[in-house]
Amino acid sequence: MKQFIVKNQFEDVTSGELVAVGSIIEADAEREILLRAADVIGKEVQPVAKEPEKKEADSKEAEAAEKVGDEAGADDETAQDKSAAKRVKASKDEK
Repeated sequence: MKQFIVKNQFEDVTSGELVAVGSIIEADAEREILLRAADVIGKEVQPVAKEPEKKEADSKEAEAAEKVGDEAGADDETAQDKSAAKRVKASKDEK
């Protein structure tokens, strides 16, 4: 079934509920004709395209790249720690 955006509030005869403007409703071809004649539905909602499934090789490559990035980050932290230690030592030597 197609989905449509409600542009004018109406009472749904099948459920008896009030359908608000901006809601999305489903309608088959026959009901679409009736709702369009009543001027209560607007544009059809287009389905959202699903992302293609990732291949196992792609996920392994991503994991490997992430691991390399984590290791590089650890190296940066070690260098920062060493630099900070040198500054602390230098400030102690000055005193």
